[in-house]
This record gives sequence, C-alpha cells and structure tokens, in this order.
Amino acid sequence: MNTGMCKISIVVSVYNEQEVLGKFLKELQEAVSFVPEITPEYIFVNDGSTDNTGELLDNFVKKSKSARVIHFSTNFGHEAAMIAGIDHSSGDAVICMDSDLQHPPRINWNNDAQVSGWIRDRQYDTKREQAWRSHKRDCFKVVLQLVKQDFVREIRA
Repeated sequence: MNTGMCKISIVVSVYNEQEVLGKFLKELQEAVSFVPEITPEYIFVNDGSTDNTGELLDNFVKKSKSARVIHFSTNFGHEAAMIAGIDHSSGDAVICMDSDLQHPPRINWNNDAQVSGWIRDRQYDTKREQAWRSHKRDCFKVVLQLVKQDFVREIRA
C-alpha cells in the first residue's frame, strides 16, 4: 500500500439493529477519526431488516458523503451481505464487520493493533476478477437450466 492517504472500505452487515445502530455508527466514526491517514468508505448492507433499520441507514447516508447503503428485499444471510458489500467497495483495503456491537469498532491504533482480515490489490485482481465473474455467470446459467429442467419434469409428472 502507498504511504499517505489510503482509502479503506468498511463493509457492515446490518439486520434488525435499530436498537443499537445509532451507538454503532457513533463508535465507528469515532474509531475511524483516530486514523487521519485513511479515507473511509462506508458500505452498509441492510440484509432485509423488518424493523426501522433501513430508514436509520438512509438518514445516515444522507448526512455522509462517504457512506452508501444496499438494501436487500429479504434476508439473504450474513455471507451474501458481505459479498455484496465487497463487490461494491472501491477501497485499497476492505474491513468487514457486523453492526450488533458484539465486536465494537473501537481499536487502540496507538499500540500497534493488529487487524485480521485480507487486503487485495485491485489492479492485480482486475483480470482475474473479470474472468471469475464471467465464470460465475456461466455457472449460474447452467444451474438455472438444471433447476428449470427439474421443475418442468415435476410439473409433467
């Protein structure tokens, strides 16, 4: 990574968190403010919440130029939410987290804190990623055809 400013994408999976979301957002912004070398990109994935979570996220995004929200129509699960957030990220590195405050976002950056996770070089990954997405698309088409065939067989039987 380059020295100087670094863009960090923070992907947050959110599901029915209206009770703790305000506190989480405050703690997240405070944690990031201690690291002036980064430019944060917040990507919230609302995993089909049925409470007021979506509205709270929309209000936060309206106030922040560096935040976006993806709303799922139904609950697809934590992994799907994280993948969607990562796919929409544009940072030099990605940090994935939950909003339930079981693992608060505060980090003591002054004591050489270690953050586990992964960093990907987006320029290096571009060609592999394009090939993978093409492969995923082809696999999806095959699976869809198989499902359609089974469905048609069941209807005919």
